[in-house]
Amino acid sequence: MGRHKLQRNPEQHRRLRRQQGCHLSESDPFALEEDPDDFAIIFGPIHSLTGKTIYSSFVVYSNDIVKDLLPYESRILYGFLSINSENSAESRLGMLESAERFLPDDPEGEYFYVWKVARSNPNDEGYCLLVPEPTIKRITYDELKIGFRAYSMSKPVWVRLTKRY
Repeated sequence: MGRHKLQRNPEQHRRLRRQQGCHLSESDPFALEEDPDDFAIIFGPIHSLTGKTIYSSFVVYSNDIVKDLLPYESRILYGFLSINSENSAESRLGMLESAERFLPDDPEGEYFYVWKVARSNPNDEGYCLLVPEPTIKRITYDELKIGFRAYSMSKPVWVRLTKRY
């Protein structure tokens, strides 16, 4: 039983890659127990509100080891839950207003997001992503990982590929 705290921060991630204005990073793998007191908290700045990026998101991935898929042991990195800066507060699937309960009187609180990832949500809390029950043998959700993504370019990279000759 434990609480996991995951933030998009270079010190807490194995690697940070930057390509064509897309910034990618990931957390270390972690496991969540069935206990309702075991959960992960994902938090950080909403970069699009600062004007530094045009979009940001985090995705919860399974990081399951699969032994029967190939001759070698391999991992399935399957993204199954995603939250991004474009979804509205009303949708309850966005970053906006998700930090209010932790920073109610902070005028800068609107620039941050806080989400909980758990296997259960007995109190029906808002801004809580539930890890689903396994539906197939290969994807068990026993080991999880968080991926972070942000785009800093105002135009997509593929714009130059659409030029007509």
